[in-house]
Amino acid sequence: METTVERLVDKIYQEGVAKAEQQAAAILAEAKQEATLLKDQADREAALIIETARKEAQRLKQNTEAELSLAASAALGRLRQSVTGLIREAVLVKPVQQLSQDENFLKTVILKLLEGRQGDYTLVVPENLRGQLEEYFRQQVAVTLPGLTVKGGHIGGGFTLEKKGDGYAFDFSDEALIAFFEDFLKPATAALFKQ
Repeated sequence: METTVERLVDKIYQEGVAKAEQQAAAILAEAKQEATLLKDQADREAALIIETARKEAQRLKQNTEAELSLAASAALGRLRQSVTGLIREAVLVKPVQQLSQDENFLKTVILKLLEGRQGDYTLVVPENLRGQLEEYFRQQVAVTLPGLTVKGGHIGGGFTLEKKGDGYAFDFSDEALIAFFEDFLKPATAALFKQ
């Protein structure tokens, strides 16, 4: 009987071990399947995070490039304005202001403008040159243009010449000359920046 009991115990043991092995294999298979599912889910989430980060990085790059391009265009525009202003000052404003304060230049231009004219005219010159120019024109055109009146005015330089009663004037003030010549300077300075 001992052998029967031993066999029975041995059989129960073997069945228990077999059943335990089957359960362990099933648990292991289920764990492997669950691990595969978790890994696949983690891989998908990681890919999604990477794709989102890549898109965000691309968006930031595009925004940064656009902002840099805009800033560069604005800086270039300001540089062009500054250079144009410097050119305008050096080539136009200073020379015109110097000439419009040059007594000999004003005498020559005004005499040429008065040649052959008749009638009553008012000549407005800078206040600081009025005395010299008034005396000069009194001597030069007293006989040919007795109706010339020379006045000092609040102009920076140059002169204006108005025919009394006709309502028109020749404006050769420094502001008018600068405005006139500036129209010619603009295309030239614009052409500098196109090259």
